[in-house]
Amino acid sequence: MQAHRPIRAPGARLGSHVGLSWNRPRGRRKPLTAGLTLTPLIDVFVVIVLFLLIRFTASGQCCPCSSGYELPVAERAERLSRAPVVAVGRDGEVTLDGAEVARVHELLDDEIPDWKIYPLTEQLEVKRQSWMIVNPGQVFSGTVIIAADRSTDFRALKKILYSCGLAGYADVHLAVDLPRREE
Repeated sequence: MQAHRPIRAPGARLGSHVGLSWNRPRGRRKPLTAGLTLTPLIDVFVVIVLFLLIRFTASGQCCPCSSGYELPVAERAERLSRAPVVAVGRDGEVTLDGAEVARVHELLDDEIPDWKIYPLTEQLEVKRQSWMIVNPGQVFSGTVIIAADRSTDFRALKKILYSCGLAGYADVHLAVDLPRREE
């Protein structure tokens, strides 16, 4: 039969009855908590703040047209609301919210009888479905903004308008510049 050991009060005795040197504390003990290094965290926050300051526009401009666009001039205009932006630049690229969906020279190819721009229509339909999920029970306005350079061929604009209509965006707004007033 085996002799029973007496029950001892709990404590820090794990392995103390074993004569090994590795379980005995030597010198200064390391703290159980790790210190938090703040310098890299501050660097990350500075980068985020700088990014947000660069992207911020105080003028309320909602059309992300780069400086390479020369928009048509209009006598009267209304402020644009936030909506997907289809931009056609001088370099011939057609973008939807900054992502390229087509090239103007492809749209002007008369050998392609279809007016539908498939990537543009598909991405607009995805945006519409996303809006419907986020705003259940609300009526979809179908607003899209077209920002085209003055030199853009109307045949390309006609295909863009057609594709927007097929995707359910019938409320089309054109981004324009107002004439400069001399003071």
